[in-house]
Amino acid sequence: MENIYSEVAKRLKVLGVHYATESDYAIIYAADNAETTIKNETNLDIVPEGLKFVWVDMAAGYFLQEKKSLGQLKICGVDLSEAPAKSITEGDVSITFASASDGVKSPEARLDELIKKLINPPQSAYARFRRLQW
Repeated sequence: MENIYSEVAKRLKVLGVHYATESDYAIIYAADNAETTIKNETNLDIVPEGLKFVWVDMAAGYFLQEKKSLGQLKICGVDLSEAPAKSITEGDVSITFASASDGVKSPEARLDELIKKLINPPQSAYARFRRLQW
């Protein structure tokens, strides 16, 4: 199997994390953590080739989750540093922005949704590879 750390770094770059490199310890840790999770889900000693993309996505999700929780996540085009203004009043003019209660998701909510999807692949992804343990 191709270098998994390199694949995770490429996936993160596609997601807008341009500073990710395969030698970054956070990527190595996330990939190893994802590998252990997949092995536990399938009861196998190795990650099958057919679960390569699940492995890469899960590792990318773990990386994003850790960096976001530490306040270190920098994604091209997404500003997570400050909460957006809900309304602005200038003289007689008042503008109120749509919010989650109006069905609009903030960039952070969409990012959280993506991370959840990356970390939690559908159980059907494991079905073909799962081995029973007695």
